[in-house]
Amino acid sequence: MTGDRDASLARFSVFALLAVLLPAAVLAVLAYVSLRQWQASAEQLFREQARAMAAMAAEKIRMVLGQREDEVVSRLRGLVERPGFRPDGLDRLLAAEPLVGQLYLFDRRGRLLFATADAGHRDATLTAVPQEISDAFWERGGRRSLVVGGRPVLAVVLRPARGTPVVAAISPNLDVLREDILPRTVGAVEGPSIVAVVDGDERPVYSRVPLAGADRVVTVAV
Repeated sequence: MTGDRDASLARFSVFALLAVLLPAAVLAVLAYVSLRQWQASAEQLFREQARAMAAMAAEKIRMVLGQREDEVVSRLRGLVERPGFRPDGLDRLLAAEPLVGQLYLFDRRGRLLFATADAGHRDATLTAVPQEISDAFWERGGRRSLVVGGRPVLAVVLRPARGTPVVAAISPNLDVLREDILPRTVGAVEGPSIVAVVDGDERPVYSRVPLAGADRVVTVAV
């Protein structure tokens, strides 16, 4: 009898121990899963906030650059489409528009009609622009943003009062972009993330603070 009672007590002790340990183990697993879910939710929220910040900065850049481009194109069109236009008259436009870094003017055959004095024929990026222009774009006219050799270029088809259409290839002055445009757009966006601008080759163009030690979270095209 004593042996049976001892065996029963031993079995009860084991069951009691399991009854205590099993809920503790389940609690530990549930707590771990909940923590992982919380971390995933927090990371997702952070990414969504970072994307919203980047999208806001990109929209500001588009708006400000769009306004400046409108002004440049309007003045350029007024010069080129005026009767008696001569390409050397574009020097006045360059002097008045610091955002214009380089300006090339080509005819439909790709012949260079005008180039900024400090560039000449040396800029392979701009001299390649006529190859990027389709016949449909020549006929339709207007303007088009291109990325040539990793650099942003604005191509504008213009129609002089006399002669055939020409295309202007405009490359922005990156120093003016860094020192004037981007601080007023990207630099004004505040939040837990660092908003930075890189070029087509992933080289940094502007950041409000140093990027050392930072990891990229999201990318938004401008």
